[in-house]
Amino acid sequence: MSDWLDKFFSGPLTAWIEAGLKEAGATPFIRDLVLNGIVAGVGGVLVFVPQIFVLFFFISVIEDSGYMARVSMVMDRVMESVGLNGKAFIPLIIGFGCNVPGVMAARTIEQPKERLLTTLLTPLMSCSARLSVYSLFVAAFFRHHQALIVLSLYVLGIVVALLLAKVFSMVVKTEGSVFVIELPPYRVPNVRSLYRSTWDKGKGFVRKAGTLIFGGTVAIWLLSNAGPGGFNVPVDKSFMAILCGWIAPVFKPLGFGTWQAAAALLTGFMAKEVVVSTMNVLYFVPDGASLAGVISHAFTPLSAYSFMVFILLYIPCLSTVAIIHKETGSGKVTLFSIVYALVIAYLIAFLIYNIGRFIAF
Repeated sequence: MSDWLDKFFSGPLTAWIEAGLKEAGATPFIRDLVLNGIVAGVGGVLVFVPQIFVLFFFISVIEDSGYMARVSMVMDRVMESVGLNGKAFIPLIIGFGCNVPGVMAARTIEQPKERLLTTLLTPLMSCSARLSVYSLFVAAFFRHHQALIVLSLYVLGIVVALLLAKVFSMVVKTEGSVFVIELPPYRVPNVRSLYRSTWDKGKGFVRKAGTLIFGGTVAIWLLSNAGPGGFNVPVDKSFMAILCGWIAPVFKPLGFGTWQAAAALLTGFMAKEVVVSTMNVLYFVPDGASLAGVISHAFTPLSAYSFMVFILLYIPCLSTVAIIHKETGSGKVTLFSIVYALVIAYLIAFLIYNIGRFIAF
């Protein structure tokens, strides 16, 4: 279905809008902004809506069946071994949908230090916004192993979170806590309830595409079309290319030291969905082609996987950072959540890329 949506956005929809703009007498500037900026950027994110809704559907099934509480009970021993208790597993699971409610769910943990650790670790869970980035890259590089590659990223996020929980709990000594949780009865999820829950979660993704991603895409397009020489400059002479060209060498040891990749990571701080819309704007996609086909020439399979790992682990989005500050009430903790995520993302992506090169991946 995503392929169908991609063809619709890049084909008929673009043609209809272009014809309408010409009919209305729109200037070339407006036509370029709408077609190559807004439609390419926002449309590039909306093509992944089917995968997002499927993810939210299965999360809703787990929640409505009464299984969520039992999972936390089963995981209590594992969580206890890394300095947390079973209740911490619930925010982590919720974080797979969106890190913001995942961080908020940490409120249910009574022990303050365990609550703090859970708040810091929840952003490592691969949220639905990151799934749009994975979907793009696995379609370009791992077409025959898409599910396995995406699963490996989810597992990596969990493993890193558990290892860091152990390290953090050794630094921040936590008091012993008793795990008590009410177990609701098993039940068959109500169809109407599943529909409402899935729709409520999924429409937030669509709404974000119409607001934050829309605004971000316009800003990215303007920065990639304006430069010291004026407007309508070549994209590699734009303000975006100049700014991100300074940052790009930092990522060269990770396999993606281009200014376009740096720009995608920089704008991804607003929201991880913006990574895809940024690439749609910065990589010129010819008519009838797809972004996946274009980026297949800009990355290698190894550098693509390294990039996805970095996306998984680096700075939480702006909304998550804001909720961490609100929940902890500490600027230092919030800054630490940003810095440690950047360091961990860089180290793990560096190891994966360079070990892969060593074994001639």
